[in-house]
Amino acid sequence: MATGGGLEDASDEVVSHPCIVCENNNISTVFCAYCKHYHCGKCVDFHKTVPVLDEDEIFPHNDGDDRELQSVFTSKCDEHTNDIIDMYCKDHDVVGCTKCMMIDHIGNCKGLHDILRFVHGDPNIVPEFIQTVENIETELKEHLQRFHQEQEQLQQNKKDVISNIETIRDKIINIIRQQTENAVQKVEEQYDELNNKLKNKVTYLSNEVDKIVKLLENINLVSHDVPQSFVLAKKSKDFVSKAARVNNDMKYVTLSKRLAFCMDNLYENILTCEISDLGNVIMTPWLYRFSKAKDNFGGSDNVYDLCYTADGSVFITSDVSKMLHRICHKKSKIVEKLELPSFSRGVCCVSNTTVAVNCGKTIQLIDITGKLKLTDCIAVGQNTHGLYYYDDIFYVTSFDSVYKYDKNGKLLKTYCKYPDGNSIFSDIYNIVVNPVNKHIHVTDSNNGVITMNQEGHVLNVLKDKSSLPHGICVDQFGQVFVSGYFTNNIIQLNCDGRYITTVISDGLNRPQGICFDTSRGRFYIGCNRGRCKVYKVEKSEK
Repeated sequence: MATGGGLEDASDEVVSHPCIVCENNNISTVFCAYCKHYHCGKCVDFHKTVPVLDEDEIFPHNDGDDRELQSVFTSKCDEHTNDIIDMYCKDHDVVGCTKCMMIDHIGNCKGLHDILRFVHGDPNIVPEFIQTVENIETELKEHLQRFHQEQEQLQQNKKDVISNIETIRDKIINIIRQQTENAVQKVEEQYDELNNKLKNKVTYLSNEVDKIVKLLENINLVSHDVPQSFVLAKKSKDFVSKAARVNNDMKYVTLSKRLAFCMDNLYENILTCEISDLGNVIMTPWLYRFSKAKDNFGGSDNVYDLCYTADGSVFITSDVSKMLHRICHKKSKIVEKLELPSFSRGVCCVSNTTVAVNCGKTIQLIDITGKLKLTDCIAVGQNTHGLYYYDDIFYVTSFDSVYKYDKNGKLLKTYCKYPDGNSIFSDIYNIVVNPVNKHIHVTDSNNGVITMNQEGHVLNVLKDKSSLPHGICVDQFGQVFVSGYFTNNIIQLNCDGRYITTVISDGLNRPQGICFDTSRGRFYIGCNRGRCKVYKVEKSEK
């Protein structure tokens, strides 16, 4: 049976030149081209006495001869186990013994070759094969090293996530411990207040009782002298009247006051509702790889921010014009423009039918279902830069503050100061809210990428991986991407704002606004002079 060329079938037998006949395995001195075996000097004479081998082509091995002994493969045929593999069918790219070729290939195949003659006719076959195998070996080793590194990074990732969970636990425990101490302190204070009032009453009544007891003792001492008792009674009538009033007043003093602890509604809800987990553990794409697509479009306006919508449209704003540009992802070009009431910066998707842009001290809503059309306008109290919409809330930035507004324009919260009174921000560009943990990520040209929770506590500040961070976007898995204006790169952060890797570092010129359409695998980057570059997801490792 002919043998194919798969790696799994590769023989471990070595090419050797021992004598095929003698038991001492002497080194061969001649080679028989007919039987394709090597023979030593002792055995070659016997070999010549065999009649059928009279015509053998016997080549002497001479160290001084330029001709080397021919190599002979000792691999045996799988089907005809007594025969060696000595034939090659080029038509089917298989090797086999002579019997295999006679049975399966003669008459049907034209490319039948003796292996020795074939390889001597093309001396590059084996070296090229060896080179191919060596290349595969090198690449497999590189893959193995990469997977080893991935194992190490995954292990570190597990430690980081567990550490994060433990940190959350400790924060919760510390908050509860502190609030427990505060509650106990309130109990002590209110107990002291009640107890002090009660002690004062007890002291006062004790004094009155002592006076009454003393009066009775004096009256009893003179009880046999009626006139004297009468005089004492009259002299004590004011005291007795006062004691009677005290006695009457004490009847209406409310006693049996007790302390009670009323749990805050937040904790009451936690205790009464069914909580199965502290949070969700999900698998997220850890590393994105992007390759530059052919798309490259834009205009002369500076790109400040971008967003995409469900229909595949990409909207671009500029801080030097009043135009909103609509890009069609299929045509990769501007298909529509809308003049805005004023200069705009941030742009975000509100729904499948609406986008919003910052326009001075207003948030302008725009209907995108047909031709772009201005609709509602929400007034805010400051000039705005960055804009993001999440969970029915508008997150708006000024130079040094972040604001939360509801859809009616009601200010819900302002973020601007650390607990010590120092400013968190100084020159904000853009903002996003993470869908995984609701953390707020802000790009600040001076202070870096700032991550804080909904309460306004700063959780992480990243400065050293991106110079003048400008654009920012987030995918549905909570992976955050930031453009570095001066570093000409795009970095990837996790949902806690910690650096993972640099995903794009070539071909960018002052990147600004960015957005990531994960459903279509397209990453849009607004660059200098209004040009917008598009990268596609090449590979996502999970």
